Amino acid sequence: MLFQDEEQGLTRAHIEAHRENHEPLAADSRAKHSSSSARLNLIVIGSGSKGNASVVYDRVTGEGVLIDAGICKRDVFAFSAEGGFDIAKLKGILISHNHSD
Repeated sequence: MLFQDEEQGLTRAHIEAHRENHEPLAADSRAKHSSSSARLNLIVIGSGSKGNASVVYDRVTGEGVLIDAGICKRDVFAFSAEGGFDIAKLKGILISHNHSD
């Protein structure tokens, strides 16, 4: 499951160290949960019972949309950046459904 960092071999310290040094994370990182077409890139930040969040962004303009916001802001920022999206270029948030999960 994407939210259980220890099971994925990631720790907050590991992620922060790589971000500070502008280094990509290892192949087992959450960024592997992305796919792209010629113009758009999809980053699945989290999916499961603890919450959902994805980013779709334009690879040319860098602008994107957050789809659902079911995880903490810190993880949205960290894993968006890891997947190649600059959160400062967020243009909107799409909420797919309305209930308490």
